[in-house]
Amino acid sequence: MVCNPMNKVKRSLANLSNDKSIGKGPGVYVLYMSNTKTSPPRYVGRSDGQSDVNLRSRLNHWNGVGYKYYQVSNCTSDIEAFNTECEIYHEHKSDLKGFSNSQGIHKGNTNHPDSPTGKDLNCCKCNKSC
Repeated sequence: MVCNPMNKVKRSLANLSNDKSIGKGPGVYVLYMSNTKTSPPRYVGRSDGQSDVNLRSRLNHWNGVGYKYYQVSNCTSDIEAFNTECEIYHEHKSDLKGFSNSQGIHKGNTNHPDSPTGKDLNCCKCNKSC
């Protein structure tokens, strides 16, 4: 089972504090370098936590380091968030590249998503034990 579909609109990380679409439970986020329709996702991540502070703080971590836009999907469980992150990771794996800027080198998603803490799950796409 995966989370609700991603918000269609890419939102600006600069306006993160005003975003009411970030729920109070687990969720998945995708980061972009630009807002164009053809701009590929450059990073996918998730929060397994039970508070919006966790998901919001994960997004805020990336504010100002090169990623400019994001999409978010709220989930009902950490397992659902893991499965959604795996789906997006496999669908866009070739685009999830890092970048270099004046603030350093950002590796992007070079590793397969890990299971939520304390759970030994298999990936819903490649069946890898995570």
